[in-house]
Amino acid sequence: MNLAKCIPLHQSWRKPGLFITATDTGVGKTVITCAIAAALRKQSAK
Repeated sequence: MNLAKCIPLHQSWRKPGLFITATDTGVGKTVITCAIAAALRKQSAK
């Protein structure tokens, strides 16, 4: 059986993701998210 034929096309478009959560507002979610984004950009530039 060819599994590629069994997987719906839309699943091939999925990208890995992150869900950033914290216990309250003002605890640094945006700062952490920006740091993660910068690190991923730096990693992909290599």
